[in-house]
Amino acid sequence: MVNELIEYFGNRPTLLVGHSRGGTVAAFASSNPHVTSIIAVMATYGIPTPPSPEAIKLGYQVSYRDLPPGSSKTVEQKEFKLPISYFEDGKQYDKLSAWEACTKPKLIIYGTQDAFTEPSKVKDVYQSMPVPKMIHEVDSEHDYRLHPEVIEEVNQTIGNFLGQYK
Repeated sequence: MVNELIEYFGNRPTLLVGHSRGGTVAAFASSNPHVTSIIAVMATYGIPTPPSPEAIKLGYQVSYRDLPPGSSKTVEQKEFKLPISYFEDGKQYDKLSAWEACTKPKLIIYGTQDAFTEPSKVKDVYQSMPVPKMIHEVDSEHDYRLHPEVIEEVNQTIGNFLGQYK
């Protein structure tokens, strides 16, 4: 899908930025010749968390997301029904190989309190990545959007990366 979007918009030089699973998707799309660099914020590096037995029976896993503007958790949430095929699909991709093959400049930002990816896992994956690369740790949970000071730190880090790899 990423490659199709790049093509749709004219195959112009493209910076891929992704949060969570989006960071991993960016790594898979890095082989596109029009991708210039990648920024992965709080990316995930393993297979999706397995669905519950109840979800398998239903054929989907229920997930909830906060409503806009996104700067705080909301009582009312949007419900998503994630098909079980999503989890099956995720098993077929080797995330580590995608990162190891990525020779484009990449910035990895991770959180010290991320419930989805341990900092030690991020550091291990980062070590296996070829240069050019940068890594930055923030004192935050996965949903860093809830912390204005962390947003500013992430933005500054991205700005520094873009200044170095323009």
